[in-house]
Amino acid sequence: MSGLFAPIMSFDTIDREAMNERLIAWGHRMGPINRPEYTKPIDFAVYQHGEPVAVIAADTLIRDTCNLTRADAFELSRLCGPERGMCADALWLWRHFAYPLIVRAWGTPWVISYQDAARHKGFLYRFDNWVVLGYSVSGRDPRAAPGTASVSRKVIWGWNADAAAMAERRANPPAKPAWHERLAA
Repeated sequence: MSGLFAPIMSFDTIDREAMNERLIAWGHRMGPINRPEYTKPIDFAVYQHGEPVAVIAADTLIRDTCNLTRADAFELSRLCGPERGMCADALWLWRHFAYPLIVRAWGTPWVISYQDAARHKGFLYRFDNWVVLGYSVSGRDPRAAPGTASVSRKVIWGWNADAAAMAERRANPPAKPAWHERLAA
C-alpha cells in the first residue's frame, strides 16, 4: 500500500450473512433477506475504512413480472444505508460496476426493483435514469420482517444497459393505477 492512509472507501462484494446483519442493525423495514435462491445471490457493499456503509443485494426473480422472466431479469432485492444519501451513491456505484458483472454471470440484462409507493417517491431510481416498468399491489410477504404493512402498493422500476431497450420501455409506459394518482397528490 502506498501513501499515508489505508483506503478511505471501497466497493466490493459482501456475503449474505454479513449483509443481513447490516440490514438488521440499520433497521431495514423488510429486515434480512429470507427468500428462495434459484441462483446464488450476488451482494455488494460500499465500505468506509473497511466497514460497510451501504449494502445492495441482487437475487433472481421469484416470479415473472412486467413481461420479464428469470431469463430476462434479476431483482435488486435490498438497498440500504444508515445515512441519508448513501443509497443514491451506492446505487450509482452498483449500476456502473456491479451490474455489468451480474449480467455477465447470469445473462439477464434487466434489473428490477420494487419501490414501496407509500413510503418513497421514487427519486432514487428516477435520478439514476431507471424506467417505470409497472405497478403492483401485494399482501404481506411472509418472508419479511414482522410489522411490515399488510398491503403494499409498489412501483416496479427497471434498468438495462441497452439504450434501445430503455427507450422502448419509456415510449410505452404502463398505465398508472388510481391508487398511484392518489399517492402523488
